[in-house]
Amino acid sequence: MKVNENVIHRCVADEDMLVPVGEAAGEMNGLYVLTPTGGEIWDMLAEGKDVEDIVSIMSEDYGEDPAVIRADVAAIIEKLKALGLIIED
Repeated sequence: MKVNENVIHRCVADEDMLVPVGEAAGEMNGLYVLTPTGGEIWDMLAEGKDVEDIVSIMSEDYGEDPAVIRADVAAIIEKLKALGLIIED
């Protein structure tokens, strides 16, 4: 999976936002605000990391059980997919 190339990530006033551009601007309604964790996940997906890479990095950073992190990451990714913000390769 990868981030939709017609969506850009910006941090404005300490808020992580996804902004549709190009043809996506007409298809998507407005902009999307992410939690800080959602912003981290977005950035890692944009770098080409897969779910297991993200889980490994975040479980090390947060000292949390990888199974808990995996479930949280999967939930965020499903929401982003449903909105068309990330797409399958």
